[in-house]
Amino acid sequence: MSKKYKTFCAVGDNHGHLVSGEAQEALAVFLSKHPCDIRIHLGDLNDFSGWRSGASQADMEEGTAEDLKCGREFLRILKPTVFHYGNHDKRALEQMESRNGDTAEAASRAVRDVLDSLEAVGCKEIYSYKVIGEKKNDVGLHREGKLVTTHGFFCGANATRNTAGKLGRPGDVVIHGHTHDYHLVTIEHLEAPIVGVSAMCMMDINLAEYAITRPATTRWTNGWTYGVIEERTGLCKVWTAHRFNGKFIVTKGFELI
Repeated sequence: MSKKYKTFCAVGDNHGHLVSGEAQEALAVFLSKHPCDIRIHLGDLNDFSGWRSGASQADMEEGTAEDLKCGREFLRILKPTVFHYGNHDKRALEQMESRNGDTAEAASRAVRDVLDSLEAVGCKEIYSYKVIGEKKNDVGLHREGKLVTTHGFFCGANATRNTAGKLGRPGDVVIHGHTHDYHLVTIEHLEAPIVGVSAMCMMDINLAEYAITRPATTRWTNGWTYGVIEERTGLCKVWTAHRFNGKFIVTKGFELI
């Protein structure tokens, strides 16, 4: 592939201690064979189960040590250049304001741990989980040419279409996390279509006990996205690596013809 193209990998939703070991190992092999210029974490690095609304007593007693440890390992493998806070990551920021002193202190340590881990792997682009803000990084959207990434703010069957329609411009490819499933949509536009892609997840789906009664969970699947950005025009092409017959299937190579 010509040097006029940058390569990227966009992956997320590993959820700390709920990460799929198989998916994480497959990603490590992929990145060792295909080092990417831009490596984007789409959010929900950690799960912070005990800080979710409606958390069980077992969740609250679990603590954050293993969650943070697994998150650090995932960052060590991915070495993201871009990081999006997700709604699960945001739980720690919210708990820093808790009236319970022990909870507030634990949350502060967790936030510091994540920031230190991002600094250790050289990540400088960090985006908040917000739709409004005074500065670019206050908003949960990153743009690289015509590639747009976000954790995602929509749920349900139309989440990918809604995300691409709200965040994208004509000609953009909009990749999001959050929904844990795979969707590909094309939104018609007179100038150029907008493509939306849901980037699946990297968690062990069977460990998501909080979601086992939700029919939408049957759409969840493991995988990640990757592709190229043409440096002059910013045009973007995306592929998916997803679980296939017990392994993860990716393209071995491509050429311009």
